[in-house]
This record gives sequence, C-alpha cells and structure tokens, in this order.
Amino acid sequence: MCTDYQESPAASTKQEMTDGSSVVTDLYRDGRQVENTYDPDGRLVSQAFFDASGTRQKDLAFYPETGALWSENIVHPDGSTIGKYYTEDGALIPDEEL
Repeated sequence: MCTDYQESPAASTKQEMTDGSSVVTDLYRDGRQVENTYDPDGRLVSQAFFDASGTRQKDLAFYPETGALWSENIVHPDGSTIGKYYTEDGALIPDEEL
C-alpha cells in the first residue's frame, strides 16, 4: 500500500459498502489518518490523507488493474487543489492534454 507514513497505524476500522467496495481508515498515534478505498475485488483504488486536525492534505487515485498511480491532488489550506495525472506506465500527463 502506498502511504507517506512510515510507522504502522495505531488502529484501523473497516466499512463495507453496499456495492462490495470497502473503506479502511488507518489512525496514527499523532492523530493523522489515511482512508484507503478498495474496489469489490479488494484492489486499492484511492487514498485520502488527513492531518491531526482532520484537514484533508492529499488524495491519491490508482489504476485498479495495475495499482499504478493515476492522480495526485494536493489540498491547500484554502481548500484549493493542485492535481497531477499520470498514464498507466507512470508518465506525467501535461495539463494541456487533460
């Protein structure tokens, strides 16, 4: 699993969705958390990173078939985001092609 956090989570919770997907929330000792979303086949499709105050910091999305990074959105304190998108082989897609 892709994560910016080096230590293991202090606790995890799992929520099953009606469509068969699931969300696993990892809670860390310092209050940070990561929400990991899995498709019905158990493949990681996205992650949302939150700081100790609960403010969203970053979102990652993955190609379910390969696990390759598809998008990365950095969330700024004002709520605006800067996104980067990638091809399945890892090449950055230029903004003008989006």
